[in-house]
Amino acid sequence: MPRECLPDHLKDAKHTDWPWPFSYIPRAWNAYCGQGPYWVEAPGYQNKPIPDPGFKSAHYFDKNGESRPYSAVTYKNGYHVRRGYRWDDSDFYYNYVVFSAGFEYRNGETV
Repeated sequence: MPRECLPDHLKDAKHTDWPWPFSYIPRAWNAYCGQGPYWVEAPGYQNKPIPDPGFKSAHYFDKNGESRPYSAVTYKNGYHVRRGYRWDDSDFYYNYVVFSAGFEYRNGETV
C-alpha cells in the first residue's frame, strides 16, 4: 500500500493501537491516498469518521472519483461499529479496516 499517503510522522509507524500481534503491522499496509470523501448528507448522519452517539456516517467515493466505501454508527451507549475506508480527518488519508467495533464514548466523553 502507498507509504506516500501517510504524513511523515506515520510513514514508519506501526499500528500500536491494534492488539498484539497485529500491532506490528505497518500503517502503510492499509493506507490509501485521497482528497477526502463525499459524505452522505441525510438526517441522522454526520460528516465525520466517528459520529457522535446516536448518529451514523457514510461515504462511497473520494473527491478524486475513486471508490472508498465506508459506513459507521455510534450507538447512544457509545458503542461504535465501522467498516471500510475510514477518512483520517487530522492526517488526511484513508485507513482501510474490514471491520472494527468498540467503545468510542463512555459517559458522554470520548474514550
